[in-house]
Amino acid sequence: TLPRLVSALPADGATEVDQTTEIRLSFDRPINPLTLSSETVWLTQDGVRDAVSISLAKDGSEVILTPQVPLRASGGVQVTVTGVEDLSGNTAPYSTISFQVRGPSKLLAEQVRGRTNKSFAGGLLSAERRFIGFLIGRR
Repeated sequence: TLPRLVSALPADGATEVDQTTEIRLSFDRPINPLTLSSETVWLTQDGVRDAVSISLAKDGSEVILTPQVPLRASGGVQVTVTGVEDLSGNTAPYSTISFQVRGPSKLLAEQVRGRTNKSFAGGLLSAERRFIGFLIGRR
C-alpha cells in the first residue's frame, strides 16, 4: 500500500497562521529520508518558492518544514509533496496543503494583547501622570 499524508499543521485551509510557524506533515508510516529534498517537498508563498530546512520526527513519520526566513504577512502558502517514499520504496500520492499567514494589523493587535494589562496600563498611567504634572507645573 502507498504511504498517506494523514494530517498537517497548520491544517489545509487554515487562516491566521503565524509567520514563524513550522509546517508538520504526518504520514501513516516512516518516510525514507533519502527521498526528502527541495524536489519532493517544497513551500511556495504567493507563487514563489521559499527555502526551507527539512527534518524528520516521530520515528520518521513526521516531516517538518522550517522556513529559513519568516513567512510574509498576509501571504498565501502552499506546501507540495510529490515523490516521497516510505522505507519499502512505495511512493506517496501527490499532495498539497494551503493556508494563509496572519496580516500585519492582526500581528500588532496580538503583540499589544500579549502585554500584561498591568504593564500596559501602568505605562499609560505613568505617561498620563507626567503629562498632568507638566500641565500643573505650567500654571
